Amino acid sequence: MSETLEPKKAGAKKRMWSRRRMTWAIKKHFPEILEALLKDVHSNNPSVRVAAARALLDKILPSIKTAELTGKGGSKIKIEIVDYGSDVKDQSTA
Repeated sequence: MSETLEPKKAGAKKRMWSRRRMTWAIKKHFPEILEALLKDVHSNNPSVRVAAARALLDKILPSIKTAELTGKGGSKIKIEIVDYGSDVKDQSTA
């Protein structure tokens, strides 16, 4: 991975990134980020799988939430988005 996304060495001066600069860095490295997330979705560690899937879904679901959906004859439909496990800590399978 590129040097720009690697953590700084101990003792290095910390600097805050602007939202614009962070967005630019993410866009620049998006193929690498996506590849890593897709690899993690197939991890043997269930916590890693869930975190990767959640990260991917967080980018997809906002698009779905903004879409206007109608049922038969233009009637309203009900969609429930369930956040499984948000109040429950992940239990290790060790």
